[in-house]
Amino acid sequence: MCYPRLYLTYHVVFFSFPAAGVPRFAHACVGASRARAAPVRRAASPQLDSDFDSAEICGSMIMRAGLLLAPAVAFLRAPARQPTLPRSSTTSSEPTTSELADATALSDSFDGAVQDASRGLLKSIGDGNRMLRLDFDTSMGDATYTQLKLSLDFARDVAVEWALELEEDETLCVFFPDAGAAALAQKDWKLDDLDEALVPPNVRLAGFPRDKLEKGDAAVFALCPRAPERDACEALVLDCGEKNLPIALLNPELVDMGTTGYGMAGRMFKERLLDKLAPCYYLRTLDWGALARTYPQRYTVWQEDSTVPDGYRFLRNFDRQPNSEELEDLYFECNPVEGEGDPVAGLFDGLGKFIDAFGKM
Repeated sequence: MCYPRLYLTYHVVFFSFPAAGVPRFAHACVGASRARAAPVRRAASPQLDSDFDSAEICGSMIMRAGLLLAPAVAFLRAPARQPTLPRSSTTSSEPTTSELADATALSDSFDGAVQDASRGLLKSIGDGNRMLRLDFDTSMGDATYTQLKLSLDFARDVAVEWALELEEDETLCVFFPDAGAAALAQKDWKLDDLDEALVPPNVRLAGFPRDKLEKGDAAVFALCPRAPERDACEALVLDCGEKNLPIALLNPELVDMGTTGYGMAGRMFKERLLDKLAPCYYLRTLDWGALARTYPQRYTVWQEDSTVPDGYRFLRNFDRQPNSEELEDLYFECNPVEGEGDPVAGLFDGLGKFIDAFGKM
């Protein structure tokens, strides 16, 4: 008889689930499904056939309910994540003297950021680095404008500081993603009028992919190269390496899913070029603060705080650039929320989502 076997299977489901959790619950559902699929001989009673069909429907709903409830049960069974205090020699939020000595100060103005970037760039070149990288991102995820549009004024002012450090007969070649962008900058920077020009006369503009280095170029500044310019940019970097010329890339985005992909080709290109760039300046604004680094200082995370004189509170230094997950963990570590990590806190929210999804089955 099939009906008693099915009834016992579901009996095990309901009474073993609270104690054993999701794995035994899912196993019991699979067992019920196999029992239902096995060829059996049904009784001739209409009432028994009706009960058998009801048990089949109930088993299907229980299986689907188990899949929906599994994340909630796993959440309740997981150990609570307890927030910790920031790493420091004391429990105070005040940084130590050594931490502040290694930290990158956060400029409070655009001109200050330009000076920081120029100082880090020239210092890195003076220390022998020839392949450099600058990152200047104040968009906070807003993609309304391109990276080139948002960083064009910053790039111009850094180019001015760099060109002024060169000899009179040496040229700083500024590469744009394409010839159109270079022509527009030629007009906006008023390079055709020496009296009104916004950059020194030893600044020359060029565009990927056709323009090449010329005699007299002593340094190269590539602005926001993208994945379509990957090959031309790599060729330019190799050319500068052969001529021992310093080259700096501002906000490079040379790897993406559409053009290069994130597979083997993307990883090989990253190892071949991007990993060899020496970061000399980094500024990224966050919803709650900023991440900054000026060579040779360390990466420093700052949080907005109206109670401190400068408006930003020191959180931590990093030897390498932290990723978004590490920044998020640091924020919640330094700003613990009461009740965070308690599994009971999300119980009703999890049950509400389960009931809503169960009702739509």
